[in-house]
Amino acid sequence: MKKAFYLSIGLVMATITGMAQNHWPEHSVQDLRGRTHSLSDYASEKGVTLFVFWETCCPKNITMIDELNEVWQEYENLEKPIKIVLVSVDDQRTASRVRPIVGSNG
Repeated sequence: MKKAFYLSIGLVMATITGMAQNHWPEHSVQDLRGRTHSLSDYASEKGVTLFVFWETCCPKNITMIDELNEVWQEYENLEKPIKIVLVSVDDQRTASRVRPIVGSNG
């Protein structure tokens, strides 16, 4: 399962790099501190930005976050930086679980 996960991450990154565009959709996300960030803010940064959409009620998503954290440790000091942005798609009922899960995974 880990090999498939790493392969899919690699394919996504290769696709993103190959199909990079100058215009990002006008959408914004809010971080855990309550600050709002536009997607175009990430486009102006150097390197690759990987957006991971996840939900707290899915155990496979929690496992994926654990695996991403392990992989991130290996690739943290690359010449071309990789930024991972976790985007929770939880609704109002489950949104309170986001902060503890993200905090426990570093």
